[in-house]
Amino acid sequence: SGSVGLADTPLLQLVLEGQLKMRCEIKDAAYRGITLQQLREFAEGVQWRFEQSQEGDLTVRGESKFWDNSDMYDINKLFLKPGRKQAACSWAEIMSDKPNR
Repeated sequence: SGSVGLADTPLLQLVLEGQLKMRCEIKDAAYRGITLQQLREFAEGVQWRFEQSQEGDLTVRGESKFWDNSDMYDINKLFLKPGRKQAACSWAEIMSDKPNR
């Protein structure tokens, strides 16, 4: 199950707790794909995080963001970039326990 981390905690919860880590180093970027199951689990995590948020918690360019008014750029800014920065690796290396193509 690709989107679980410490003690089966959802990845986005780990981001909130500052505990997101690389699971698998993948040197060749061509193998940094994620599976559809991992994408689905990530989307469920994003939806969970939006459900936990209050007006003003998650903002992009001063606008509160929720599941129904966010696009891929918002998802990148709110979730992917902070996660990659925290773990110091690609998102695929966070989600995967082996290279995927």
